[in-house]
Amino acid sequence: MRAYYAYPIQDRSDEDYTLLKGGDLFQQFLVDAFINVEEDHVDNIRMNQNSLRTKLYKESMMQSYEAILSVQMLEKSLLHRHL
Repeated sequence: MRAYYAYPIQDRSDEDYTLLKGGDLFQQFLVDAFINVEEDHVDNIRMNQNSLRTKLYKESMMQSYEAILSVQMLEKSLLHRHL
């Protein structure tokens, strides 16, 4: 969606593009484009909320597990050095 709106906004030297010279209408186009892109983003999040939560949970659990393993390895190495 973003690329769809980005294309007509670009200034091209070989074209006399009237959209860029539209003044208030161009500003309204930009506002409408922004709203549409943001709405698409929010809809995507809403539709994929469960998978996003699952992914976040899995990443959090993996980081916790890695932290626990690194602490255990550090404790073992300190014990061996102390002996």
